[in-house]
Amino acid sequence: MMYLTNASNAIRCKAFLTTLTKTAIKWFNSLPPRSIISFDDLAKKFLARFSI
Repeated sequence: MMYLTNASNAIRCKAFLTTLTKTAIKWFNSLPPRSIISFDDLAKKFLARFSI
């Protein structure tokens, strides 16, 4: 994913979503609409949910 460093937030989010598995997809689908404002926001929420 290093080649996405300069990509837009939308592209980075879409690329990230392709890497999710069943549990993470369920988590993502449970987020309220428009609750993600950037890739950094998505990453922080993902880590908050799935970090040990």
